[in-house]
Amino acid sequence: MSIHEWSEHVLVVDLQNEPLLSDDLQILAERLESQETPCDVVLNFLSVGFLNSSNISQLLRVREALRTGGGRLCLCSINSSIASVLEVTHLDRLFPQEEDTASALAALQMAADEAE
Repeated sequence: MSIHEWSEHVLVVDLQNEPLLSDDLQILAERLESQETPCDVVLNFLSVGFLNSSNISQLLRVREALRTGGGRLCLCSINSSIASVLEVTHLDRLFPQEEDTASALAALQMAADEAE
């Protein structure tokens, strides 16, 4: 997992495929749960081929940590396999998705501007 601090309050996380994905999401969730200042997160799925139930559980944990802390989450670079899993489980309603990292960052910025 590669975490880039895009700005003081925005992280871009480049995820890797299994077996590292579950661990990466767990580490990210723990980091977000212990953070005192809210931040927004872009999860880049470019290198991820599929999701399993453990991955979904960790994604939900990351989402909850952000929601509780006042942050936002956006997924990007999702392939059709992952998109199908999100649709079938109706998780596409919980996780905003954008085509690429730049679009995800723009979406988070627009959401922040609307909140002000």
